[in-house]
Amino acid sequence: MNQNYGIPRAADCRRKRAEVNESTREANMADKLYFSPPVFTLSDGIQFSAYHVDWGYQSYTLPVDTVRSQLGARDDSREQVLLAFGLNQPRIARAIEHLPASEDGHPTLIRASDLQ
Repeated sequence: MNQNYGIPRAADCRRKRAEVNESTREANMADKLYFSPPVFTLSDGIQFSAYHVDWGYQSYTLPVDTVRSQLGARDDSREQVLLAFGLNQPRIARAIEHLPASEDGHPTLIRASDLQ
């Protein structure tokens, strides 16, 4: 019988280290990313800019239906959409990290699939 006597196996240590590294990376991304105040319109959803020390300012659009389906807004009201935006900024930051920058100067659209 093989007992480890409370000593963690190497695979367990690697998995735990990967979890800590991912958590640290997300925290570092959130620390480096700054959001402008959002602008809400029912037709366009939320428009905002994000500043990251490595790539400067980028502009984004987050449609109302995406905020409702992915971020938990109860309805299309300004209050609900802005509340969901504010509460989910770390999740939005993770999505932004993987989106390519807009080449044409228009805001980058954040889709529901970007937030999954």
